Amino acid sequence: MRPLDNPIQTRVEDLLGRTDLATKLALDIQNQPSAQDSGFVVGVMGPWGCGKTSLLNLTCEQLHRDNIPTIRFNPWIFSGTERLVSHFFVEIESQLRTHKRLRTLANTIAAYGQALEAVSPRFRILRLLKFRSPLERGTYQSQGRIRTALRGQDTPVVVVVDDIDRLSRPEIEEIFRLVRLTASFPNLIYVLAFDRKVVERALSKDGIVGSEYLDKIVQITIDVPSISSELLKHCIFESLDQDLQPSQFGADFDQHRWPDIFCDIIQPLIRNIRDLRRYVCSTSWTLNRLNGRVQVTDVLALEAIRLFMPAVFSQLQSSAELLTSIGNETPSMDEIYGESKRDGFASLKQLIPDADDGRKNVIESMIYRLFPANSHALIGRSSSESNESTTWIRRGRVASEPILRFYLENFESSELRSYADAGRILKLNDVQSITKFLHSLQPHRRRDAIIDLNTYDGPFRIEWIQSLIIALYRLVPMIPSQSISIVERESYVIVNSVVRKVLKSESIGSVLSLIQDILPHLDTLSSKMWLILQIGHREGVGHKLISADEAEALESYWLLEYKNIDPSQFASEWDLLGVLILASSMSKDRGEEFSVAESPGVTLAILRSAKDEVVSQQFDSRTVERDPRLSWDALIKVYGDEDKLRRRLGCLDGSSLLTGADMDLLKLATKYLNGWRPTLFDNAQG
Repeated sequence: MRPLDNPIQTRVEDLLGRTDLATKLALDIQNQPSAQDSGFVVGVMGPWGCGKTSLLNLTCEQLHRDNIPTIRFNPWIFSGTERLVSHFFVEIESQLRTHKRLRTLANTIAAYGQALEAVSPRFRILRLLKFRSPLERGTYQSQGRIRTALRGQDTPVVVVVDDIDRLSRPEIEEIFRLVRLTASFPNLIYVLAFDRKVVERALSKDGIVGSEYLDKIVQITIDVPSISSELLKHCIFESLDQDLQPSQFGADFDQHRWPDIFCDIIQPLIRNIRDLRRYVCSTSWTLNRLNGRVQVTDVLALEAIRLFMPAVFSQLQSSAELLTSIGNETPSMDEIYGESKRDGFASLKQLIPDADDGRKNVIESMIYRLFPANSHALIGRSSSESNESTTWIRRGRVASEPILRFYLENFESSELRSYADAGRILKLNDVQSITKFLHSLQPHRRRDAIIDLNTYDGPFRIEWIQSLIIALYRLVPMIPSQSISIVERESYVIVNSVVRKVLKSESIGSVLSLIQDILPHLDTLSSKMWLILQIGHREGVGHKLISADEAEALESYWLLEYKNIDPSQFASEWDLLGVLILASSMSKDRGEEFSVAESPGVTLAILRSAKDEVVSQQFDSRTVERDPRLSWDALIKVYGDEDKLRRRLGCLDGSSLLTGADMDLLKLATKYLNGWRPTLFDNAQG
């Protein structure tokens, strides 16, 4: 089996029969008549994993056979650098020099790239001043020399650009600007490979429709054909026979159960060759690790679940006992579908109705084929297998709890890892050690560890509670939000849920005393605000962990601190808009005046804090769209009326404080000022 994500290189490796398509594409490229005068652009399109790079390799192989100069450039290698265009010309020059008859062209291309790079930062200013610098004149002279050199070629020069869809949006824009800038050269043909949806989305902005922009650049598009289910099935069997022979792993292979496990669990989850390579590579490693102690058929099934249905796989550890229990311990239908307290099982059961039909069938097949003891209680299908635990153990079946746990316990799934991380946090004693450990984790792992603190029950040590709350509120800006379907769970909501849980610990004598000890150690008004609100009596927010009078006293303390803070510190607040809304509300309740500093820096900080996103998904698409919004009503509430808000925002226009993202935010605010209000699925950029 080829390495995990490596495309094929030559036609002898072609399992999908795409050599004919590649040969036809190569012939069309070199025989394209219009390319002789003004160049040509071909787009090879398809989603990730469909085999675009493999098709390009086969096409380039044919072009080499026909002695067509072919240049390969992968911008993803240089992604994140500031000189993508420069790297492009360096690569073109370097590869052209390998052809003796193209070395003059290589020198000309190099000169053009250097001149273009030197001009580009000042190009717009020079043009506005109607001044053409010597460097700019150099680009035009280089263009003429390139055209002359290319026009004199007997064959076209083909430039192949792959992995465009892996770039960031600015880099995708840069690549297509580069193509548009040079695609008019005669005898120069570009072959671009990308996922059309990704690129169109990246090119769509400021009123530009990505599809229309793309159509102006790409003359011919070729969609990489999807692999047929019959051919994919053949490839799967061939790979399994070649790379996963049971004898090499010293494990039992159940020929009787294998056809059903393959058809019901494995085949529906492998969608393309990339999936197959991932599956074979991972399963081979797992079988080696298990050293023949788990039946191969069960491993093959569970590895498919682990790779392609990780949410289901993550429930197996907590549900192992219930999945494998026999006899009187088997839960009844009333226990399962009524008010069962078996949380692990309930989580697994809940995945079934929530899945789409295809995945629901896979989940039910997994239970029926691998865990027959409880298949009737779980999915209403009774297995004909006898419930003989000793037999299952002897044959290495995961239907036995010891075998299932042996398979599972060495896997550090994201759920198990975050649960373990949460356990480590419980053992730390001070703010510094908790903060240091959380900082050492990757952002999403940091978030998941904090979420999993909710799975631990107290009582907790008072010192630990105090240290944890201080550390978590300090880390709020560094905790990613959590996506649940198309709903975003903000980082402060995640922290608040943990804080609320630990503050309800029986080990706490006085919540008020604890909070009074914590507040001086929090470095933002946002952190202090949410801690006070959590324990107070405000409707919809407070959980009444202290008395109403105590809550009022804490809020007064907070408001006094707000009044004394230097507005220049507002930029460090991670929930500035929330701070201002609460301060405004509390001032009004006390009959006091409330105003916001007129500093442009403060206005900009408030505008940034008001930014929000609407996450949406069309019913017939898996693509999740994110559109920017502003908490407009909250902004008006902070400033008192829309006219005052308009004046403050007007002071930002042309300010040196604005970044590119701020300019987009100011444009969005202008739309609101002009009367635009979003409906549920409006695109704010439209």
